[in-house]
Amino acid sequence: MASKALRGGATPISNSPTAPAPHMGTARGLRAVAALAGVTLSVSLAVLGRGVLRRGLRMEAASQAVRRLPRRRPSSPSAPGRRAGRRRGPRATVASGGAERTERPSSGAATPRPSEALGVAPSRRQPPASSSLRAAEPGANRRTGAVCATTNGSGPFRTTVPVRCGPRERALRNGGERASRRGLPLRTADRCFHKNCGSACSLVIMVSIPEYYEGKNVLLTGATGFMGKVLLEKLLRSCPKVKAVYVLVRPKAGQTPEARIEEITSCKLFDRLREEQPDFKEKIIVITSELTQPELDLSNPVKEKLIECINIIFHCAATVRFNETLRDAVQLNVLSTKQLLSLAQQMTNLEVFMHVSTAYAYCNRKHIEEIVYPPPVDPKKLMDSLEWMDDSLVNDITPKLIGDRPNTYTYTKALAEYVVQQEGARLNTAIIRPSIVGASWKEPFPGWIDNFNGPSGLFIAAGKGILRTMRASNGAVADLVPVDVVVNMTLAAAWYSGVNRPRNIMVYNCTTGGTNPFHWSEVEYHVISTFKRNPLEQAFRRPNVNLTSNHLLYHYWIAVSHKAPAFLYDIYLRITGRSPRMMKTITRLHKAMVFLEYFTSNSWIWNTENMTMLMNQLSPEDKKTFNFDVRQLHWAEYMENYCMGTKKYVLNEEMSGLPAARKHLNKLRNIRYGFNTILVILIWRIFIARSQMARNIWKLDSLY
Repeated sequence: MASKALRGGATPISNSPTAPAPHMGTARGLRAVAALAGVTLSVSLAVLGRGVLRRGLRMEAASQAVRRLPRRRPSSPSAPGRRAGRRRGPRATVASGGAERTERPSSGAATPRPSEALGVAPSRRQPPASSSLRAAEPGANRRTGAVCATTNGSGPFRTTVPVRCGPRERALRNGGERASRRGLPLRTADRCFHKNCGSACSLVIMVSIPEYYEGKNVLLTGATGFMGKVLLEKLLRSCPKVKAVYVLVRPKAGQTPEARIEEITSCKLFDRLREEQPDFKEKIIVITSELTQPELDLSNPVKEKLIECINIIFHCAATVRFNETLRDAVQLNVLSTKQLLSLAQQMTNLEVFMHVSTAYAYCNRKHIEEIVYPPPVDPKKLMDSLEWMDDSLVNDITPKLIGDRPNTYTYTKALAEYVVQQEGARLNTAIIRPSIVGASWKEPFPGWIDNFNGPSGLFIAAGKGILRTMRASNGAVADLVPVDVVVNMTLAAAWYSGVNRPRNIMVYNCTTGGTNPFHWSEVEYHVISTFKRNPLEQAFRRPNVNLTSNHLLYHYWIAVSHKAPAFLYDIYLRITGRSPRMMKTITRLHKAMVFLEYFTSNSWIWNTENMTMLMNQLSPEDKKTFNFDVRQLHWAEYMENYCMGTKKYVLNEEMSGLPAARKHLNKLRNIRYGFNTILVILIWRIFIARSQMARNIWKLDSLY
């Protein structure tokens, strides 16, 4: 009766058997109305409480279903519920209780949707299957609708737990906001299973980065380079279950590719890996290859093997010389990328193609987004034109082609990105853009560096006392990024692309200036202070560098602090019977400074939204193992480790020689003080003491 009264309004109240007669008192009628309203309110609260209770039971059942999920993927490829290939057409395979049931509707009958068969509200599009999601416990939870849905034959189960979602739980599938429930990432599809929610909400448990690389065959180019070495070591150490790493290496300087890799894996960089995994070399497969040659100079058996087994490609090979000719830079950076992409398109099991570029590929722009900009020329037409041009003609047109870019390196890196976007349109590709790559931050140990490239050569020259002045803006951002940060981000980006398979190419600006800025004036301070405390052996002069952006002051200090001391030192070497060498060193240093002054005098703004998104996608364990959060980077500590790394790993100087180096530095300080004192006395005696002003001063003194 109360529900009828609630639905009927005032008319049923007056016609009901319990309603008061019109001639009865007003007070009695009001009491009846109040009683009926109380009954109505009680019924409404009961209905509402029942709905809340049902919702709570659903959520609790969903949580229990998630807690029952196993932590490991099924090891057998023929696990229950798995089926090769995706569902096509009206045929659907549903896993329930560990058994598969295949349903095919008869002709003329309506095609039932899998969601309807499972008792879930239909959606326009189901979440795509991924080969990198953990296995679910067989069976379905009737109360929550938790289902074990199958994927293709190359991956394990997908667990979909439809839940009622509020604004906190809603997110975009590709790179959107994430919510977490009990530490598990909440992923979403296109439409919700529920009537009251606007997006599909599926609780999916993602695999970790080491689990994703488990059983994978990886192809690596540039393994003999600085970043390639660190990536190889990190991949083998942090992903110990990776199946194999194929490295493409070319012969060089009379060394075979096997000898080059053996030399690399025997260096100090691999000491930690050697202790943890003594047999790690068994996973490294060396392949002789030349990236600039047709078909990468691979034999047919090797090529067929790579096409069949490779799952992930890391393309790190490139020339980093700023003074490379345009012809050589195009061949090494653009043509090699194009030919590697051609091979990748033939691979049957390829999941991800990772291309390592540079953040300065579009340095002609002050604000650089995480997109691939169109190049000024078509790379294919440029490569065709360079085939018939002679070297003199190429050198003549180079300034016009590169335009306002400083060198051929940044120009060809931009062309290579466009080639990756166009040639790899059918592949799952991603691009990493690191800025100025420096020594390691934490892994495999702080301060590891093995070359003079980039700022390392300048730091050593400053520590030796050879570099005394430099063209730079004190307020310009020194966008240094540790090599292990770049490597960790590269491995994580490949994991993300392999798991989520984004529709568009993913571009990551791996920079530090936007989140943890560090300026060149601070670089100068920390480098000089570090080398004064821990000097290099056989220093030429005491460390001291003067940064200036003034053109006249720069050339003045070049003449006074660089060329004059070098010239005098070479005269001393000739007198003592030794060959002069300091002027040659100064000349090489000046050439390097000319190439670097463009980057030390300007600042850029890089968009790092994808970098932040990728960081948020990692689990707490992966954030520790593959850390690339540069907000945690303490620059003073990092610069000290960087400078000491150049001393230990580049110059091979032992720390036991520090007392002698400090003694030598004190000797240079005393020599400098003595020389300055003698110079002041000579200037006084020659120019001041004999002047008329000085004579007048002496006369005044004699009068008093």
